[in-house]
Formats: sequence, structure tokens, C-alpha cells
Amino acid sequence: NFDHAVVAVPGRIDRKRKIGIAFGNRPWRNIPIGDDVRKIVKCPVSIENDTKLAALSEAILIQKNFKKVLYVTISTGISSGLIVDGVIEPNLADSESGQMWLEHNGKLSQWEDFASGRAIVKTYGKLASEITDKKIWQNIAQNIAKGLIELIVIIQPEIIVLGGGVSTHFDKFKDPLLNNLHQMEVPLAPIPSIKKALRPEEAVIYGCYELLKQMP
Repeated sequence: NFDHAVVAVPGRIDRKRKIGIAFGNRPWRNIPIGDDVRKIVKCPVSIENDTKLAALSEAILIQKNFKKVLYVTISTGISSGLIVDGVIEPNLADSESGQMWLEHNGKLSQWEDFASGRAIVKTYGKLASEITDKKIWQNIAQNIAKGLIELIVIIQPEIIVLGGGVSTHFDKFKDPLLNNLHQMEVPLAPIPSIKKALRPEEAVIYGCYELLKQMP
């Protein structure tokens, strides 16, 4: 028997109605996820965005040293979550940073359209795991930096944690990423520490567990 369940949803959600409204990589709309899962597990169900859950679990791991943690996942798409004092920041709980419109190659494009794992495959014909050319990683780092600097200036986190498949190769693009960010740094918004997720493959499921522990 279960007391409560949390379901991670990769898209926009209605928490009260427990519905998946729209999904980033699927054409689904208004899916009654909460009701469907409740019929299976026979207990109350809550739903939350998967990136926000990953952010929660990674922030909990470092909360003794950092209270304002920005988690950014760079995988098929791009998304982010802000955790303040160990809680998902409610004012940004539905944010979709990968959808930001930014200048790229002389035109406006959404961030994830030129910096995500999907964009890397489209541009270079290779998965991130297959890329060894340092120049390509410099280009990838520059594209990631274009979005990160906007988040840094607006949110001013104490630390940024990078998750997702592309970020597992952080060591390959860390230096050019930091170089790009420091070139755009302004006195009122210093570049914070940036690190790779500690549990990149399990961050979401641990986030479900952490959210359950916070429920009354």
C-alpha cells in the first residue's frame, strides 16, 4: 500500500487538477495524469514538472552551502528550476527557460533550438557523447552561455547545477563556457559557481522523494 505518489511530468502542468497541459517533445494535450496513476496505485497523487523535481533533489544535496540554486538541464531540450531554501520557487515553478528568444546567427531563435542536445545532433550530425573536436565544444559552450547569462542576470543564483545528457560532458566544455560567461559578466550580477549534477540519471526520481517528504 502507498500513502502518496508523485509523478514527474515533462511539460506544463495544472497541479490542482493534476493534468499535463502540454508536453515539450510530445503532441499531447490535457492528459489526466493524476487520475490515471491514482487508479493504479490506489492512493493520492501529486504531479510536478520533471526539471523542477531534478532541481529540488540536486539543491537538497548542497543546501548546507547554497540556499539559492539554479538547476539547468541540457538534454533533448532545455529547461530549468530554481530552488530557494530547499523549496521549489513558486513564482518560477512554470518557467520554461529553453523557450527564451535569443539572438543567434543574426536572427531570433529559442534557446533550446540552438543549444540543446537535439540542436547539437541537427548541427553536427553527432550525439554529444560522440564529439571530441574542441572547436565544436567551444561553439556548444558559446551557445549555452547565451542563455545562461540571461538567467544569471535575472535570477542571480548562488550556484548553477547543470544536468541532462549534454551536461554529463561538462568537463569538455567547462572552460570555454566560463570564458564566455566572464566576457559578458557585469558588476551587478557576478558569475556564480557552476557544477555538474551529482546524480544526473536519478535526479528526477530523488526529487519525487524529496517533494513527498515536504508534504504535510
